[in-house]
Amino acid sequence: MADFESLGALESGSIDVVMSSDSFVYCQDREKMMDEMARIVAPGGVVAFTDYLRHPEAEQADVQEVCDRLKFHDFGTLEAYAARLAANGLQKIVAEESPENIIRHYGYIHHCAATLKREQLLADGCSPAFLEMQKKGMRKWVETGLNRIVTWGWCVFKKLPK
Repeated sequence: MADFESLGALESGSIDVVMSSDSFVYCQDREKMMDEMARIVAPGGVVAFTDYLRHPEAEQADVQEVCDRLKFHDFGTLEAYAARLAANGLQKIVAEESPENIIRHYGYIHHCAATLKREQLLADGCSPAFLEMQKKGMRKWVETGLNRIVTWGWCVFKKLPK
C-alpha cells in the first residue's frame, strides 16, 4: 500500500497490480500520479481504479462550484487518464462512466438520513443538525449526477511488455 506522494520509493516495474478506489479526486497532481503508477507497474501488470469524474458534457463553471463546495482541486476525466496512461505504455482494457452510480449511491444515503434510518441514527447519537447537513450534501451529489456534472468511472489498464 502507498499514497500518492510515496510512489517514488517503489522500484520501477515492481508491482503486479495497482488499485485505487475513489481517491484520485484528492490528488493535486494527477499527471504525476499516473506517470508513477505506470512506472511502478510491471510489464503485463494491471492498473485498476474507480473515481469521481468530470462529466464530458459539464461546463467548467458547474464543476468549479462542486469543487469549491467539497474543497476538491478538480475532477479528472476518463479521456485525460486514458491518454496519460497510454503515453506511458498502458493499454486500455475497459474505461466506463456511470452517472447512475452517483445518483443511486448518494440517493440511498439521502434516503437513509431522511427517512429509512433517521430514528435509528438519532437514537445512536447523530444530531438532527448533522442529519440535515447530510441530507443537503447528499441531495447536492444526486443533483450533480442528474445534471450531468459529475459522473463515476471505473477503469482497467494493462502495461504492455517491452
